[in-house]
Formats: sequence, C-alpha cells, structure tokens
Amino acid sequence: MEKNRTSQLQFLRFAAISLIYAWHATNKSIDCFAHGYMARWNGANSAVVFFIMLSGLLTGYYLCDRKTDDGGGAGGLSTVWTYMKGKLLKFYPLYLAVTLLSVMFSDLPKLITARDFAGARPLIFSLARHLLLVQAWYKTDPFDCFAFSEVGWFLSVIMSLYLLSIPLRKAALKIMASCERESAKLSVRNAFLLVIAASLILLVIYCLLLRNADTEFWEYAFPPARVFEYIAGMSLGVVLGTVRDAGQDAQGTQSEVREKRPSMLYTVLEIASPLLWIVFLFLPLPDWGFRIVNWLIPVVFTLVVYTPGRGYISALFRMRPFVYLGRISFAFYLIHSMILNAWKAGVTPEALETVLGCAFAFAICFVVSVLAASILTRRPG
Repeated sequence: MEKNRTSQLQFLRFAAISLIYAWHATNKSIDCFAHGYMARWNGANSAVVFFIMLSGLLTGYYLCDRKTDDGGGAGGLSTVWTYMKGKLLKFYPLYLAVTLLSVMFSDLPKLITARDFAGARPLIFSLARHLLLVQAWYKTDPFDCFAFSEVGWFLSVIMSLYLLSIPLRKAALKIMASCERESAKLSVRNAFLLVIAASLILLVIYCLLLRNADTEFWEYAFPPARVFEYIAGMSLGVVLGTVRDAGQDAQGTQSEVREKRPSMLYTVLEIASPLLWIVFLFLPLPDWGFRIVNWLIPVVFTLVVYTPGRGYISALFRMRPFVYLGRISFAFYLIHSMILNAWKAGVTPEALETVLGCAFAFAICFVVSVLAASILTRRPG
C-alpha cells in the first residue's frame, strides 16, 4: 500500500479518464444506454474539470508542507524555464508521437499526395500550432483545437496553467504569511475560503456572459476560461492542508492512529460521492449551466471527501494496483483517441456502438498505455 496521503486520488484520475473514453468511443447511444448521450457528454466534461481542479489542489495542498516555493516561483527566467521543461519532459515525447501518428487519420496526407498544397496549407499551420501547444489560444474554425490527437488542447491549457501557477504560488505564500502574523484578522483557512468563493462567482459570471457564444471554445478549450477552476482547486488544497495540519497539532501522535483506522463517516461520504456525480450528469440544464452545476459541484465534493483519505474506500484506492492505474492514466488519455480513430478506420464506427466493442477497444488502449508508460518511466542504466 502506498504511504503518500493523497495517493488515493491517483485512481480517481483513471476513473475520470474512463468517462472521457466513454464519450470519445461512442458519439451515439450504445445498446445498454438508450438515453445516455448527454450523460456521457457531461461525464467527459466533468472529468476535465476534475483534472484541472486536482492539479491546482495538489499544488496548494503540498504548499502547506513547504511554506516556501521550491518551484518556478523563485528566481529568474532560468528557474521558470527549468520548471516548465520538467513538466514538458513528462508528457511531450508521447504527445509528439501520438500527434504525428494521428496525422494519418486527417485529410493532410490525401491533400499532399494530390499536390493540393493550397488546401493543405491550413492543416499544416494547424499541425504547427498543435506541436507548439498553442492550439487552444485561438481558433481558425470551431473544431481546429480538437484536430489531430483530439486531446492536445488539454495539454495546451494545462501548460498555460502550470505557467500561471508560478505567480499564484508566490501570491498564496504571501497570503499565508500575512495571515499567520499575530495581528492578522483572517486565518489562512478563511482567507482561502474567500478566494474559492470569489473564483467560483467569477466563473459563474464568465459562463453567463458567454452563454450565447461558441461555448465549446470560449468556455471549454480557451485557457483563460479554466483559470477560475484552477485557482479554486489550489485554494481548496490550501484549506484542506490547514485542516490536516490543525488535526495533527491538536492530536499529536494520535493522528497516526486515526490514519490507520478509516472512518465510517468518511466511508459513507466516499460512497455517496460517485453516486452524486452520476445524479448530476443527468440534470437537464442549458449548455452554459453545465459547467457550473453538473461539472463543478460533484467534482468539488469528491475532492473534499477523498483528499483526507480517511475512509475505507480511500484505503482501498491506496493499494498498489489502483495507484498504478492512476499513474498510467495520462498515457491512456494521450493514446486512446488515436487508437479509437484507427479502430474506426480499420473496422467500422459501428463496432464501437456496442458494449463489447467499447470494452475490447478499451482493453487495447489499456495495454498500449501500459507499454508507453513503462517506456517513458524507464531510466537508463
């Protein structure tokens, strides 16, 4: 069993990836879900919210341990470059391979073979934007940012948020330092609860203002649109970190005993969390409202319940097989769309419209992800 107190969150990554897979694999209702189209669309979108908020949450949660910024927040441009390079090296080699292989399923090879260079030019420029990870910042057509690997837009967003996290960490540390002074009127916890509230209010306003726009781009793929979720996740991480620290200070060594004895209350909440998520996926709302209710509320509840790791479900998810599934989840995310495109091209799209077809394609994606993850994590010598 993993000793890392947040390792139970790893498996939740894989569960969220499965929601995205279910949406990408079936653009129509599969035989066991007569009315499941909107639920699967909601599931994939809420999974993206989960990834963004989880990334921010872990940054804030472990910031409480350090009380200093060991990332790119200190130092000059060289330090920032080192920080961003470390992030890129984790996923860019696999992303590059997947993107280049995905070119085969686009119109680009056909246009070049026919010497239609005028028609190929927009696709070549689009490919360049994808390789530079700037495809989510502007669009030439409604679906340009979802071209080729179809999932690269998320990397464009998350790299922007990683860069933003540098000044955000510095700001968070300043807030924590000012709140810890004796003369401070606000505690660290209350200060960041206010930040969470402000972030969510701004998110609601943003979605409301753009409700008649191209929501698939301006509310979904455009990096600044996801800033509020990231800040809310980071602030939530700080709040949960202060709650954890307060419990350890109050009970001393008893906190270790409590960690070994999972709480029944937390177990009930951990079971209720995915059930709540499922219920929210079926709520009828306008497009702009999904972001606020269907996607956001169950994600926040899940993170609050699972981050302390106090229930029996968390103890189960800290077992190595579940943690391993979480560790290969990003490779699965990058690979699955390419394999699904190959599947549809080599077999038939209808082959994925059955439960058995989806499960078989899922197994192929899983095996390839395991191989890719083992290659990426292999150290020379």
